[in-house]
Amino acid sequence: MRFMILRFLFILLLILWYLGYIHLGLAIPDIILFTINGHAITLYNALIAVVILAIINLVPYPFSVIIGVFLALLVLSFLGILPILGSLSHILVIAVIVTFVIFLLGG
Repeated sequence: MRFMILRFLFILLLILWYLGYIHLGLAIPDIILFTINGHAITLYNALIAVVILAIINLVPYPFSVIIGVFLALLVLSFLGILPILGSLSHILVIAVIVTFVIFLLGG
């Protein structure tokens, strides 16, 4: 049962990442929930953060810490506090997906 929920969350994360960051074909508008420091926090940002929080609660210790660090960096990137790269939030979501794939494959 837990593995099925994790697979569902993984597929949901992939769909949100695809529809929120890669605007091909489907033109779903970015709904801005609020702004902090002049940076817009969109519905996609919030949904991805919630899905990653659910994943953290379901995976075991080493993977939950790794994904938690990625989530903290992702939130800092969303808020513009950590502007190392312009697309840092995209890279961090991909890092969470890769970490989650490693967990699902039994690594």
